[in-house]
Amino acid sequence: MQPNPTTPLLWQLVQNTSSNTTISPLAASAANSPNTNWFQSLAYIALSLDLLATFGAVLGKQWLSHYKSNDHGKHRQQKLDGLEAWHFHAVLQSFLMLLQISFFLFEIALSAFVWSQQGAIEIAVIVSTAFSLFFYSFIVVASLKSLRCPFQSPASALVRILWRRVKDWHWKGREEISYDPGELEESQETLSVA
Repeated sequence: MQPNPTTPLLWQLVQNTSSNTTISPLAASAANSPNTNWFQSLAYIALSLDLLATFGAVLGKQWLSHYKSNDHGKHRQQKLDGLEAWHFHAVLQSFLMLLQISFFLFEIALSAFVWSQQGAIEIAVIVSTAFSLFFYSFIVVASLKSLRCPFQSPASALVRILWRRVKDWHWKGREEISYDPGELEESQETLSVA
């Protein structure tokens, strides 16, 4: 995001045509501050991830409709085998993860922007952001402690898989760890139970 080259020219026009001499040049420079670009970048990334997750959800709905079409017998079993072979459940869960990441990026951008403005609402926005991060962390930790916890999420399944891999890597003398498809299916089953 490059600064707009017309802003100084417009500012000069406003100064030349305005009878009010109390206009500050800070208004022109505030629009191009590095903080503003940083906040906007986070917000645009959040929006892009949100749109991608929404697109994925629509595609997932179409895929499920195709699967539920009036096929019987062998053809339906082939579709079910295809869903399992292509890790359909994991793909749908990744769209949910994108949506959660998008939400947190937007919250961070909003909190940082409000903090830079030093307005009266900054405390309310930052407290609500901190509460949502704390709540989500609590839910992930609770679901990691117990597989019976009803609050299973894609993040907890991912952390569980990564923890097993790190533990296996550490205890096996740092040998090469092979991919175990059963591990992914086990985590998917915990998500589908919830």
